[in-house]
Amino acid sequence: MSGDIRPVSSSGSVFYALSGRRERFGLIGREVKIAPQMKQARQTLIRWQPLLDLPETPCADFRLESSEDRKLVLIVRYSWITGTANRDVRLRFSDVLAFRTHWDGDAPSVGRFVHAPRCNADPGFIWPLLIVQNSEWLSSGDFAVSCAITESTHKEPWSQYSVISLERSVDILARGVISADWIPGSRGSCAS
Repeated sequence: MSGDIRPVSSSGSVFYALSGRRERFGLIGREVKIAPQMKQARQTLIRWQPLLDLPETPCADFRLESSEDRKLVLIVRYSWITGTANRDVRLRFSDVLAFRTHWDGDAPSVGRFVHAPRCNADPGFIWPLLIVQNSEWLSSGDFAVSCAITESTHKEPWSQYSVISLERSVDILARGVISADWIPGSRGSCAS
């Protein structure tokens, strides 16, 4: 990969070509450079605690909602875990680039979790809310254009957040405000 993105005109629109692909940017007339690929630091999993009083347990599952452009709401189901309060965590992501989900036992080929923090109540379980530093998924090349635009416009960089439940997990590339609050749980109801 040469590392350069160059403008290409096509019927009045400006596209930018990168490694033979053509991508439409909102940066008409701007030069955008992508730094050459460097050896990345090792991916590290950090315990994420958006609320101070999270239980030291796994979470049972989650509900994902995305009804607005680039916004995501994630309901983390703590209420379904025996011995926890009947309440769930609602996370609101203000600016999401991408998300992916997979069932327990299946994992992506890029960004597997090694040396994850554990729940204090039961060290057999991975702590359910994680920040992934030096994300292999983010640096995989799939998001080279978005990362280049972010850097050239001096915006906040993207970060990876992961939620691991007993049944499945979700990885989210986001930036900006992430709000967290407790909402009433749905103990005994798998419908909501």
